[in-house]
Amino acid sequence: MDKSSGQILDLLDAKKASEKNIDKLEKKLSNDHTKAYLLGLLGIPLGFLASILIYASAIGILWLVSIIESDNYVWGSIDGSPMPGIGAIGILLMIFLFIPLFFILFIISSAILYFLITIIAYKIIDSRANGKHADKYEPQMIQELVNLENINQQIEEMQQLNPQE
Repeated sequence: MDKSSGQILDLLDAKKASEKNIDKLEKKLSNDHTKAYLLGLLGIPLGFLASILIYASAIGILWLVSIIESDNYVWGSIDGSPMPGIGAIGILLMIFLFIPLFFILFIISSAILYFLITIIAYKIIDSRANGKHADKYEPQMIQELVNLENINQQIEEMQQLNPQE
């Protein structure tokens, strides 16, 4: 093995080391992103709870409006006397209007909360990393990519000088 073969092997080792460094930096970035996405998933159960609260509030308001504004009574109290309630129209409204609206509200509120929590999680992860990810990882990533490109060029030059190896 002559001198140029040894140089090519050294360059190949340097290329592997550079690729490993790039992989490590990519894993650090993807781990931080995964943490933020997983925290964002908390938005789904929180959206469900928000939807239940809004839905219960809407039913409560409908119930109060029906008691105050109309003489709509539904029999059903314990002692048998008429009891104010939402009546048949209110029940139909709940089935055909509020239940589909509940699921639409659930999807919208969950999506909004997911994105808000994910954005907040990114901000927290960035602040704990003492700056933005771009400031922390990007210069290292660019340097490793430049090193890898230089190594690839040197390998090509060595192979052009000695095509048999």
